[in-house]
Amino acid sequence: MQKPLPIPKIWWNLMKITLSQLLLIVLCSGMAIAHDTRAQEVLNRTISVAGEQLELSRILSDIEKQANVKFVYSTKIKSTQRLSVSLNNRRLSAVLDQILKPIEVTYEVIENRILLKKVKNEKEVLPNGDASSLELFRNVDRNITGTVSDEKGVGLPGVSILVKGTQRGTNTDVNGNYRLSIPDDNIILVFSFVGYLSQEINVANQTSLTISLKPDTKSLEEVVVVGYGVQRKKDLTGAVSTINAEMFKERKETQVAQALQGAMSGVMVTRSGANGAMGGATIRIRGITTIGSSDPLVIVDGVPVSDVNQVNPNDIENLSVLKDAASASIYGSRAAAGVILITTKRVKTDQASIQYSYENGFDTPTQLPDYMRAQRYMELVNELRWNDAGNGANRFPTFSQDLLTDYNQKHLSDPNRYPDTDWMALTLNKVAPREAHSISIVGGSKFVKSNASVRFEKVGGFYDNKNYNRIFVRSNNDFTINKLIGGTVDFNFKRTNALDPTASDPLYRVRISSPIYPALWADGRIADGKAGENVYAKVKYGGTDRNTYNQVGGRLALDLKPIEGLKISGIIAPIFDFNIQKRFNRQVDIYAANDPNQYLVSLIGGGLTTRLDENRTTNFSVTTQFLGNYLKTIGNHDFTALAGYENYYFKGESMGASRDQYLFDTYPYLNQGPAALRDNFGSAFETAYRSYFGRLTYSFKDKYLIQANVRRDGSSRFNANYRWGTFPSVSAGWVVSEEDFFKRQNVMSFLKLRASWGNLGNERIGNYPSVGIMSFSNALFYQNNVAVAQQTAAQVQYAIQDISWEKTASTDVGLDAYFLKNRLRFTTDAYYKQTK
Repeated sequence: MQKPLPIPKIWWNLMKITLSQLLLIVLCSGMAIAHDTRAQEVLNRTISVAGEQLELSRILSDIEKQANVKFVYSTKIKSTQRLSVSLNNRRLSAVLDQILKPIEVTYEVIENRILLKKVKNEKEVLPNGDASSLELFRNVDRNITGTVSDEKGVGLPGVSILVKGTQRGTNTDVNGNYRLSIPDDNIILVFSFVGYLSQEINVANQTSLTISLKPDTKSLEEVVVVGYGVQRKKDLTGAVSTINAEMFKERKETQVAQALQGAMSGVMVTRSGANGAMGGATIRIRGITTIGSSDPLVIVDGVPVSDVNQVNPNDIENLSVLKDAASASIYGSRAAAGVILITTKRVKTDQASIQYSYENGFDTPTQLPDYMRAQRYMELVNELRWNDAGNGANRFPTFSQDLLTDYNQKHLSDPNRYPDTDWMALTLNKVAPREAHSISIVGGSKFVKSNASVRFEKVGGFYDNKNYNRIFVRSNNDFTINKLIGGTVDFNFKRTNALDPTASDPLYRVRISSPIYPALWADGRIADGKAGENVYAKVKYGGTDRNTYNQVGGRLALDLKPIEGLKISGIIAPIFDFNIQKRFNRQVDIYAANDPNQYLVSLIGGGLTTRLDENRTTNFSVTTQFLGNYLKTIGNHDFTALAGYENYYFKGESMGASRDQYLFDTYPYLNQGPAALRDNFGSAFETAYRSYFGRLTYSFKDKYLIQANVRRDGSSRFNANYRWGTFPSVSAGWVVSEEDFFKRQNVMSFLKLRASWGNLGNERIGNYPSVGIMSFSNALFYQNNVAVAQQTAAQVQYAIQDISWEKTASTDVGLDAYFLKNRLRFTTDAYYKQTK
């Protein structure tokens, strides 16, 4: 039997390798054919594109819609470049060739996507000159993948990932994974997530990047401005709320008080008047504290001011509201109604910059009542009178049935005889426009840093002759002489021009004006409304009240640091105010409401003449302070101490003059009024207080917190025997989240319990309650049947020698809790105040 020849093992191996290669070649060929077939099918699709000077991005977008494809391209391809194209019913390949070749862009079809690649100009020619060896260097996008987790390695969903300086980005999925197409450049990725610190990572040539985000404890480590110093937010033991510059920037309000509305708990802001953005505002911190003034004390850069709106909102770096006695008692006598602390912006770096911003907007009334028209008004008046008369037979006791029948039609045919006045539409504007220009310049060196800003505002009102404009100028300058000596030199100026009609409370008068009385006759002449109460004419023609407010202030501080932890400061801050008021009541020519041909000369509202009242006020105040702050840490024990002295002096003077029966109502100056009808007056007052105060704080391992304050105030408003008052407070806190047992859970990231008690004073009872006050005036006496003017005096206030401080005791218990890595924050307080 013939045996087959054995095949060597090596031949078996060669055959297997050969068959594998052949199979792989066949498969790859099939894939290439399939790829080419799919690509060819995409490129054969018919489209039309036409337009002059179209952006490349728009052309590509139109092609995507028609050809059902998606373009992917690098940021180095300028999508904003403009092209002119006119191609009708052409293959996609022909369209792309004609559009992309002139701008040196090639394309490649990958499945249903078209990858655009920028062609570089560099060409490399090989020695053999083979044209097929020309290599095109391309710069295309690439993908990067990875995972973002927290400090414990748990994936974070929803993390924002952006290519720095662009809008290109993505978010992580539910497991913290991400995939992002990025330019093939040396780019930086920015990872950000609420409650965590943002990270910026240089990608370089990495294709996978996994990172871990750290919790953001900035909100707890944030420094909060408190009385005569600062504290970390986590170390606060009193009830303090803060807002920063970003909040003011977002709200875009022209006044600080309006920006506070609804911004923090326990602070109620009510706007008054129909004045749009210039409406006055009342601020109450935890309700009404006293039957006198309950306005909070306002401190700007350590200096008391009279109004929170004296500050440009754009200049504010931080605003703190001290609500309870423990945090406010360091201000003693004037802090019973709470304290608002404002810190203005200062330069933190040496880099110079200039910023300009323009704002434009308008205010509209939130809600206005529907105004009743004439016929309905008369029907309801008849019903009122009929009910008052016992529902007798006469159901038309005031306005006859004949008058009411078809009244609206009668009004259209004869508006003079049948008036129907919409006082609201006639008097009020639908919007109150406002605009603002702001410019700030910052810069400095190692020794001097300056921040200067100017802001101009122009605001309209909801009715005529109602507007204001104002300008803020501020310059904050910090200087450093050496490591031991430094200081600040600040300057600020504010000027406000406000215009109001002499009509009092136009909104109220509009609401109560009856529609059956005309404001204007059909030919445009002014009617006298009801008994001269024509609010429209009073607002538009009845005169103006012009007020000009000027304020110049400054602050000079010298700081010494003789030893580590000790800072001694001396501060002096003067403020000058100069205000002018001109109230010019004009005589208005009106016509009787019941007879348009009857001419009357009268001042709307019952007056008879044109009158000018002019008042001028000057105020000067100066605050002097000496402060010593000391900080010491011994192991786990942190101590701070504050000791200070403050002296405040204020003097105000005012004078006024008036003249009556002006012949001309277009020249509001005193020299044009009759000398026989002149009057004048004047007054002056001054007040002062002197204070000594101190504060001690102690913290153990950032867990257990204790603070004690005391202030002793003396006021010139009281008799010498009752002049001084002492106002102490104490508070404590327990940061539960620093305990070991608390760290075993993951729901709550921060928990602090607070409690405080304190006593505050109030001296807002007038300037001289402990002394009698005489008032001098002129009176007429008859001598021999001739009237003779004589100066007279009368006591208008009796002395109250034992009047003294009004005191408010306050107890507060609070809780601060942060959840979900500080993304959800909860604060609650319960308090009790008693004033006596």
